[in-house]
Amino acid sequence: MQLDALVVPLLMQLDALVVPLLMQLDALVVPLLMQLDALVVPLLMQLDTLVVPLLMQLDALLVPLHQGVHWALGVVNLRMRRFEAYDSLHAGPCIKHYCATLARWLKDEGTSRNLGLSDVESWQYLHPQDIPMQRNGYDCGIFALAYAALVAHGLPVTTTNFPPAQAQAARWRLAATLISGRKDEPSCEMRKGN
Repeated sequence: MQLDALVVPLLMQLDALVVPLLMQLDALVVPLLMQLDALVVPLLMQLDTLVVPLLMQLDALLVPLHQGVHWALGVVNLRMRRFEAYDSLHAGPCIKHYCATLARWLKDEGTSRNLGLSDVESWQYLHPQDIPMQRNGYDCGIFALAYAALVAHGLPVTTTNFPPAQAQAARWRLAATLISGRKDEPSCEMRKGN
């Protein structure tokens, strides 16, 4: 009871100080956010009109796919006109759903911007089964990154180019790269000819 007699008045004093401060802060922040919104939205709309056509000049778009607790890689292969999904656990139905969503986005963007993508619905869907597979329940992120590195470097996603036994070493290399801040070239097992 004695502690309550001390704490309640202290909380009331604190409330008397904090509430007006928050109201002043709100009076400053809300107009600032509204001004920021007035600047950012038009900028984002301009970026959108510049970036989407540039994206269509790429060979492929790499899209990380997240399924609750699992990561995979989606590829919109613009050069080959197909959708690719690389999944180290072969969770097929979910991956196909993601690729269908990517196709719908690509068709909508292509139609609204006259990008010549009216045939997206006829593009091939590739979900290779003979790719490196994870051997545990936690390496999916490393495998998705390895798949992305291979695709980005024009290498086939095979166990020759990324042996599953290399997952632990790849995790350590990734951690070292993130900690050091340096950009590494693909490791030897991700180079052509190995």
